[in-house]
Amino acid sequence: MKIQMNHGLARAVLGALALAALPAAAAATLALGGIHSMALRPDGAVLVWGGNVGEFGNGYDNDAYAPIRSRMSRDAIAVAAGSAHSLALRRDGTVWAWGNNDNGQLGVGDRQVRKSPVAVADLAGVVAIAGGGGHSLALKADGTVWAWATTAPASSATARPRPPCCRSRCPASPA
Repeated sequence: MKIQMNHGLARAVLGALALAALPAAAAATLALGGIHSMALRPDGAVLVWGGNVGEFGNGYDNDAYAPIRSRMSRDAIAVAAGSAHSLALRRDGTVWAWGNNDNGQLGVGDRQVRKSPVAVADLAGVVAIAGGGGHSLALKADGTVWAWATTAPASSATARPRPPCCRSRCPASPA
């Protein structure tokens, strides 16, 4: 996607480009969504850029060609990006989400777009997060994996985290 490249050019670029507005020391972690990109700074701030329907978490839906700061507090320890939604894991083990929510992927009990971070309902003790096209996942400290949302019709979607989809630690892959 041209806008994710952060080079301001109207043509596609076939190769690597440095993000002038994001020096290497400024990003501890990167996450790539379908239409946006995210960076987690060492101080816990979340930066976003690319296409935006709310996944920037800054209250607006304007696209950005250079990294800008999300409204997520400065205590994020991990970020994840779905197709058009964003997730952040805070130091306290809670998960925050924002952006597109047509499948319930924000985990807040409805399907409304959120342009600012909101806490995922009924979920704590999380140690890792992942975003999919229209769903989200969380790994809790007890080894259980929680999932919410779906690409199925609205009547069967789960807009809140479901009980563990893996009740015990998932088996290790064979060596």
